[in-house]
Amino acid sequence: MTAIVGVAGPKGFLLGDRRVTDGTGHRWVVPAKVFAGPYLLAGAAGLLACVKRIERAVAKAEHPSELVECVDDESEALALFRGKLWSIDSDEAYELPQKVFAIGSGGDEARAFMAGRGGDDEAAARAALKFVADVRNDCGDGMRLVRAPGRIG
Repeated sequence: MTAIVGVAGPKGFLLGDRRVTDGTGHRWVVPAKVFAGPYLLAGAAGLLACVKRIERAVAKAEHPSELVECVDDESEALALFRGKLWSIDSDEAYELPQKVFAIGSGGDEARAFMAGRGGDDEAAARAALKFVADVRNDCGDGMRLVRAPGRIG
């Protein structure tokens, strides 16, 4: 499973773990679950096939709504577009009011950690994912950060 933290704003970013697990407890490390395109950042949690569809789509997508078709009923995605976070499921994409949000099996723990710590910067997000990896066996194996360059933020 996954933990992806997103922070909105002109210097926003997505930070994701790299572990993939299955129902039997097997674990694999993937290079990335968060990706940068020319117009937005996005990451996916759930089925690995969804992560791969998001990776391909981000390269061309100009709006988070274009990623809806990539998400299946067992997955979810998080995007950063024009400084705002967007939640994406298999039915719709919608803008989130929060400055900080997290998705995946470790998303609740990451959000709670960041709220308790009171930070919304890269250090807080990295500490949150480290905490999630310490308390869950389905998250971890390193992190990948993508920042909002140029047209994204």
